[in-house]
Amino acid sequence: MGEWRGLSVGAALECAERVSSRTWALVGLGQMEGGDCLIADISNPHDVQVKGLYHAVTGDVFDCGNDELALFDDASLMLAASYDKIREKDPAVHILGSIEDVTGQLTVRQPAGNYLRACRWDRIKQGALGRPNAILRTLPQCGCGGSLGAPQLFDSFVEMSTYHFCAFCAEDAVCRI
Repeated sequence: MGEWRGLSVGAALECAERVSSRTWALVGLGQMEGGDCLIADISNPHDVQVKGLYHAVTGDVFDCGNDELALFDDASLMLAASYDKIREKDPAVHILGSIEDVTGQLTVRQPAGNYLRACRWDRIKQGALGRPNAILRTLPQCGCGGSLGAPQLFDSFVEMSTYHFCAFCAEDAVCRI
């Protein structure tokens, strides 16, 4: 798709189309330390707006924005200056249990600071028709109903966490809490 401060901007995320009117992409996937990446609104491709930081070790997503990221042209300097400060906050999307486990919970921080249990996630051995690479299935527990009330399949933790970040935490989220 392009580049933002030296990091590649991935293709628009299909999973986010179901829960947001904005266009979302992962920035720096495969380039950042430990598998981390940024989640950005690319609705205007000439003005990439970073909204979240995905932490690959935990599966958590932290709110952040362009204004919180130090204004360096070089992504490695930018992240070194901002990374720890961003991760000091409570995550917007929090995985309970280890992403190495067979099952766990995904929670979303509410405005009051407490967490809503959004879903249970399970590893699956085989994808399904239309999602042959799926490794995760979610079973909703948030009580939202609608499309969020149906089980979902995901190819990766970053996809699952980003989907829930866009569904619950984005400005135009379908499930504002």
